[in-house]
Amino acid sequence: DLERMRLTFAGTGLRVVAVSVDQGSSTKVQTFVTAQGSQFPVVHDHDARISSLYGVGGLPSTYLIGRDGRVLWSLTGSFLDDSANMYAAIRKATAAP
Repeated sequence: DLERMRLTFAGTGLRVVAVSVDQGSSTKVQTFVTAQGSQFPVVHDHDARISSLYGVGGLPSTYLIGRDGRVLWSLTGSFLDDSANMYAAIRKATAAP
């Protein structure tokens, strides 16, 4: 899960940010996040601005964004189904130059 990934790569500079596209209120989203015990920020994209910016075509979607703001890796579907490639992309992105 995202929290485990955050902990695994904590010393590398990786920052995990989740974006919720739920139609409910921000309070509902925050209640869910609190119940999950996540220790990373969750943004509520209630007006789909972030989704439009990244061209989200399906849910869930996962993006690895480099320090320069460019998308380095993306996946539509559960990142758990492609975790090996995601972890490889993270290791490459966080490797020392």
